[in-house]
Amino acid sequence: SFKLLQYLAQELVKKPKIRVRIIANKIDLLPKDASMPRVKGWIAREAQLAGLDKIKIMDVFPISCHQGKGLKPVSDLLETKGIPEDHYVVGAANAGKSSFLNRLTLRKRRGVGRVLSEDQSGFVVSVLPGTTLRPIAMKFQQTNIKLIDMPGLLVPGSIAEKLTLEDLKEIIP
Repeated sequence: SFKLLQYLAQELVKKPKIRVRIIANKIDLLPKDASMPRVKGWIAREAQLAGLDKIKIMDVFPISCHQGKGLKPVSDLLETKGIPEDHYVVGAANAGKSSFLNRLTLRKRRGVGRVLSEDQSGFVVSVLPGTTLRPIAMKFQQTNIKLIDMPGLLVPGSIAEKLTLEDLKEIIP
């Protein structure tokens, strides 16, 4: 959401050396004829308008954790020599941050013919916001790269912000 991008931009004002890349999950929910270059351009423009001035179209990675689409470019980026070792995954509650990290870190560990859930020892995923309660780190493959799953940020004005955990369990399928 735009408010989340503004919040991130405000938090990073005094940290000019931090490089931001946007992983846009749930592209499987877009119309089938949606143009990914146009989607990437729109996301980059929204980030710039929110105050993330350095974001370019090449910093936007549309993905679908549900379908496993778009993960290879992110994986390739993490395998690039000379990149920082720590990568924080920040976003709104229930945006799919933990699902993204599971797909990214476990996809190369699966054996031939094995289902992801058979090998799963990754991040806990739930339909309820607030499942990730504290930062959790995991190494990326056989590298020194560390991926840190952060608790989801509640977007101001969202229903998740106003309901108790018990109420959310009742209304979320």
